[in-house]
Amino acid sequence: MNTERTVDYQIDDNRLVGKVIVFSNKKITSTIDGFGSCKQPNYHNTSVKISTYVDSIMSNSDGSHFSDYTFNIPGDTRVNSYQITCHSGDISNSDTGESVEPAIYKDKLFMDWVDGTFLILERSDK
Repeated sequence: MNTERTVDYQIDDNRLVGKVIVFSNKKITSTIDGFGSCKQPNYHNTSVKISTYVDSIMSNSDGSHFSDYTFNIPGDTRVNSYQITCHSGDISNSDTGESVEPAIYKDKLFMDWVDGTFLILERSDK
């Protein structure tokens, strides 16, 4: 049985290139369609291996593993994973309404998106 499929988003997808997500203590907003808005976010930070982070996030989704993706960093690299709760609103782009759990390594943010896709965003000082 062939389980390969085409995901909704591709590398450097025009629907996402140039979009911005702003994280602050007061709110989280984005120019990405369907991202939502979070007021008074609470951030809980955990240091974890990127492979553990990806495997944990994807176990709730389609069962993919770190080895199924190309992140260009070793699997034992430690990242800061954030559980985010919002006083009101959410920052979900999922069909289930679950909030995203981003992880940060240097100036890159990794975030489970939709359909088994991970966004890899780079920091901008704009």
